[in-house]
Amino acid sequence: MSEQSRQDRPTATPELAALVHDFMDPERATLREVRELLMGDDLMVSDGGEMMYQQDRKWLINEVDELIDRHGPSTPVKELLGG
Repeated sequence: MSEQSRQDRPTATPELAALVHDFMDPERATLREVRELLMGDDLMVSDGGEMMYQQDRKWLINEVDELIDRHGPSTPVKELLGG
């Protein structure tokens, strides 16, 4: 992959990256698995163990859906984590 196309590649927001690091193995997780986690009923945020706000969840699902549309559901999340 050229340096230019790497710079143009969308990356996960810090919020999505934090969610992946808190609940998944970023080296092995795919976008499909992240979406399944977000769609589940038992997702808890790490700060104080409070339920994730529905608005935040919808925002993250929209972000993951956009990444899936661009890269496909089998894309490893580690490719999209800024670093």
